[in-house]
Amino acid sequence: MDNEILIEKSWWQRYWKWIMIGGLAMIFAVALFSATDNQIGDFAKAYADMPLYENAIAEANTNERVAEVFGRLQPIDKMTIAEGNINYSEDGKSVSSTITVKGEKAKAKMDIEANRTEAGWEYTGINIRVKDPNEEIVILKKQ
Repeated sequence: MDNEILIEKSWWQRYWKWIMIGGLAMIFAVALFSATDNQIGDFAKAYADMPLYENAIAEANTNERVAEVFGRLQPIDKMTIAEGNINYSEDGKSVSSTITVKGEKAKAKMDIEANRTEAGWEYTGINIRVKDPNEEIVILKKQ
C-alpha cells in the first residue's frame, strides 16, 4: 500500500480559468447588447432604404468635382451599409449616415443627412470626404 500524500488544489486553483472565461463572456454580452440595441434596428432600416443611398449617389454623380476626382461613383452593395454608420431619429423620420463610396479613380466617405417625407427622402446634406487630397466636396447643403 502506498503512503502518498495527495495535495488537493483549492477551489480557486481548479476553476479560475472557467471563472475568467465566464466573466469575460458576460462582460462582452452586456457590452454588445447595451451598446448596439438601437444600432441593430438602424441597420435593418438602412437595408430596407436602399433608395436613400442610390438617390444620393445619383445626385453626387451630377457634380463636376466628383467627376474629376472619382470618375463615376459605383452603386453600393449591402455590405457597404454594414460597414458604415447609420443613425435614425426616434420616430424614423430623419437619418444621418456615412458610407464608403468608390469611383473609377478613388474612394471616399459619403455623409448623408435626410428627412423622410411622404414622397420619399428629402436630402438636407450630402458631402463626400476625400482623404488624399484632403478635401470635402459639398454636393448638397440646405439650411
